[in-house]
Amino acid sequence: FLMIRRPPRSTHCISSAASDVYKRQTLGLGNTSLSGNISTNVFRCFPKLTSLKLDRNGLTDIPNFCNTKYNVRVPRIKQLNLQLTSISDIWKHSLKCLTSLVDLDLSNNILRDPPSFCSQNYASYTLKLSKLFLRNTSIITLRRHKFRCLLNLKALDLSSNYFKYIPSFCNESNESTNPSLEKLDLSNNKIQTIFLGSFRCLTSLKTLYLSHTSVKKLKNNIFSPLISLNQLKIVDSDSLVEIGKYAFNISSLRSLTFADNNFNFEHVMKYSPKKLFKYCSHVKTLVLTGNYFPTGPVAQEILRTLKSLTTLYLTKTRIYTIHRDTFNSLISLRKLFLDQNR
Repeated sequence: FLMIRRPPRSTHCISSAASDVYKRQTLGLGNTSLSGNISTNVFRCFPKLTSLKLDRNGLTDIPNFCNTKYNVRVPRIKQLNLQLTSISDIWKHSLKCLTSLVDLDLSNNILRDPPSFCSQNYASYTLKLSKLFLRNTSIITLRRHKFRCLLNLKALDLSSNYFKYIPSFCNESNESTNPSLEKLDLSNNKIQTIFLGSFRCLTSLKTLYLSHTSVKKLKNNIFSPLISLNQLKIVDSDSLVEIGKYAFNISSLRSLTFADNNFNFEHVMKYSPKKLFKYCSHVKTLVLTGNYFPTGPVAQEILRTLKSLTTLYLTKTRIYTIHRDTFNSLISLRKLFLDQNR
């Protein structure tokens, strides 16, 4: 990496004796005491730059990658890391000249509002963007469809923010604003309720993280609109005390992590042992670590429908005896973890 303390004052590019700098594709300037704004002329000498790391600096704005005529200065840049800076207000056209951007990380900044990726006529500034990280950025809502023109977005990290509800990914016509989205992280938010239509416009979603929320009940069919969902993680949600009969009605699911929630599966009035996993019977990996798992006939009822299960984690589930028929129905089971039980 080429490391500098501050942007050069000269607007002239480097001499031909150091022409190798022109070929540089990765520029790492993380934690180099840069502060304030970066001159628009700094990057004119790096036309082949594809990766730029400006994290852990005192920058107050996203650098301007346009020239005075709003033409692109760095046409090839694909990765931009701006996490842990002093950026809070983002100019609405900041991303206009990042037409090749694929990966943007703005995590750990106190943003007043998510960045805008669209022009006034909803044309995308960053049509190729596929990964967006907005972890711990103090975002409260995604109203006004901030991401509606990110048609190729595949991974979105919104963890550690202040969402009280699942943000909407539908436009005014109830069509998906992000039809390519495959991975969504909403962990460590203040989400209290998940409604029946919360996930209705995420039909391509394959991975969902919902750990450490304030949800008290998983209602019936809340995940059903996620027809492509393959992996679901619900971890460290101590407030969760009730699961609807059809909460896990997800036929596409292959991996379910329901761990460290302190959920008591012995309280059969709070869920249905027979129907808990009946409608996600194709699950191959099930993690129930860190809950109260019953022994005897109730355990049999819970596991009975999981004919495809190959890996089961019952670590730290306060099991002290195991009925001889508990695992008989698990005809495909290959790995069983019972660590840290009595």
